[in-house]
Amino acid sequence: MPIEEILIVCRDKVCFGISTGSIGQILRIPELTPLSLSPDTVRGVCAVGGNIMTAVDMNAVLGMGEVDITSAKGRVLSLQEPYASSALIVPEVVVSITIDPANIEYVENADDPIVAIYHHEEALIQILDVGRIIGAIHQDTFEAQSINEKNGCEGISLKHDSTTERYLLFRMGEETYALEIDTLHEILGAHHDLTVLAGAGPEIAGMMSLRDELLVVADLRLYCGFEPIRSEKNRILVAHRNGKTIGLIVDEIVDIKEYATKQVERFSSSSQHERVSGVIHDPECLISLLGERVIEEIILQNDAIIISSDVSDERQHNDIVMEAVVFKLGGEEYAIAIEEVSEIIDTTVVTPVVQAPAIVEGVINIRGQIVTIGSLHRRLGLRMKPGNEQKIIVCHTPKGRMGFFVDAVSDVMQIRSSEILDDPEQGSLFSQVLRFEEGKRLVLLFDLRALYAAEGIR
Repeated sequence: MPIEEILIVCRDKVCFGISTGSIGQILRIPELTPLSLSPDTVRGVCAVGGNIMTAVDMNAVLGMGEVDITSAKGRVLSLQEPYASSALIVPEVVVSITIDPANIEYVENADDPIVAIYHHEEALIQILDVGRIIGAIHQDTFEAQSINEKNGCEGISLKHDSTTERYLLFRMGEETYALEIDTLHEILGAHHDLTVLAGAGPEIAGMMSLRDELLVVADLRLYCGFEPIRSEKNRILVAHRNGKTIGLIVDEIVDIKEYATKQVERFSSSSQHERVSGVIHDPECLISLLGERVIEEIILQNDAIIISSDVSDERQHNDIVMEAVVFKLGGEEYAIAIEEVSEIIDTTVVTPVVQAPAIVEGVINIRGQIVTIGSLHRRLGLRMKPGNEQKIIVCHTPKGRMGFFVDAVSDVMQIRSSEILDDPEQGSLFSQVLRFEEGKRLVLLFDLRALYAAEGIR
């Protein structure tokens, strides 16, 4: 299928493209939990949008070292089906562009993750195939165990078999246990400070704050009869049961694996009271499948102190009221609602227009269409900051598309209603203030209608 639009990601001056049809969300790199038995190209697991995903390092796959996950420019891309169980870590997201079929050359090599070369202005963009990248990793990880099957498409992409399930493997003591990945909501490091709860059961380690919600944390090791061993490898598994959320401390995360149904032996229903509900016949060992009943029992025994997650879950998933492009002007951060943005492009030479309004810099040609370019810097009395990160954000207006120079694009963010404050100033160019990180990061949201009205663009 021809590629129509790509997201450009860069490592230093080397640029790659990924079809936007393969990408779900673009987010900052969250906390990663390493997997002890994973290949070098897998950095660990992370939670994206409430789902636990395998985090694959783009740089490592391409033999260019590892992405610096501490860099402010690093991003994680959640992927669409059939690769939604994985996420791609990239060093920097630059811009998305529409493909001109005349400038793309497809590469006929089924073993190469680079499927095309795109000529964009003076740069050559190497376009990657997500299926080949993720498929090759799963092939390396699971082929010897005959767990996954590959389809015939280009000899490498994965076909997700409905008869397989993904499991998180973890250790308590010397034993390896497994939980179905759908059972879990998130994985956290166990370094968080916990508030001890008086009167709680011995297995309750305490309570912590997680995104403005209180989370009760139980030590699963104690509950299952193991002596807790404190280590930097300790992790908290966040699980939901019957409208309640609880954290479970384990010694160490081992791996995420897919097993065929025939490899999982589940015990009869008469054994549901047991903590182990079955075994997984891994080629290397037998793995105990932790019964869901264990989590339910811990919640039931501590029902009085565990807060219901029905309302918080609904708010977490449904309280996203908008998305916004966050960018910088003169060292400060501003935002424009995503529905008002047409595209983001690299800066280019602007042709001045005689007797144009003060806000207008000139016009440019975007794929044969003339687009007016305005100056938010001039409107706000700021000085434009020269640099390689400059972009043009092209927006919809009542009279067509209009672009604005910005110093850099910081983020594309999902905004919850609790993060939006109304701007009380009448006639302001900013309708609202976005409040992040408990008020430490404030972003002014442009009211483009007010801007267009003030500049006579009606």
